[in-house]
Amino acid sequence: MAILFQLIGTLIKWTAIAIIYLTPVLGVWLASSLAAYNNRSTSLAVLAGVFLFPILPMLWELRARSKGSRSKERILTWGDRLTLRTLVINFVAISALLVWQPRLSFVALSTRGDWMLGDLQGQPAQLIRQNLFKLANGLEGMYLSFNKNPFERYDDGSSKVQPQPQTDRDPFDNLKQQNTAKPQPANNTNGWAWQGMGIHPAVANMPSSVETSIASVAQYIVSKESDPVQRIKALHDYVADRIG
Repeated sequence: MAILFQLIGTLIKWTAIAIIYLTPVLGVWLASSLAAYNNRSTSLAVLAGVFLFPILPMLWELRARSKGSRSKERILTWGDRLTLRTLVINFVAISALLVWQPRLSFVALSTRGDWMLGDLQGQPAQLIRQNLFKLANGLEGMYLSFNKNPFERYDDGSSKVQPQPQTDRDPFDNLKQQNTAKPQPANNTNGWAWQGMGIHPAVANMPSSVETSIASVAQYIVSKESDPVQRIKALHDYVADRIG
């Protein structure tokens, strides 16, 4: 029994260490996805990640050794101290990115989180791409569990949060909407399900930087709406609002 508990303890320890050393990878992924989303160099983000690990933790350890006494007995080993310093540094870095760009961070992960794959196709690339987007959605779910989701909907399908007016919209959008508005049929026996619901929040709140291609628009809508029917409505609203 003692051996079993020892094995379990060892497994938990190495699992925790593995998770800690994956935080730099998560930080690089987040920073590089933001860079790719904003059409900036991803190499700088990767270099920053190398600085956060292992360079900065090593410099911290060397500084602590130079200030401390060599004869003083240390409770933690060199590896334990490096692991804890890695966790602290990268946790602060990731938190700073999320505070700086809370919503854009997850949009970048959901739309450009696969930037390292480039134009690669085939089953392996698609599998990696799907897992990256699943991970991005999982991280966003964890974030939204502590924050209000602007795309959360009531049971009737209406949005709980009204879309905010955009300042970077085309000044002729209002005129376009007036010209393209069509009256609803007087005798609608089937009942149009979306009548009176207004434009989908994902379209109303879509950043202009997303509208660089049809693919990025589609990925943004998919990342913000899980209901397949509502995704169709969002695509319909986008075409009617932007192209019509």
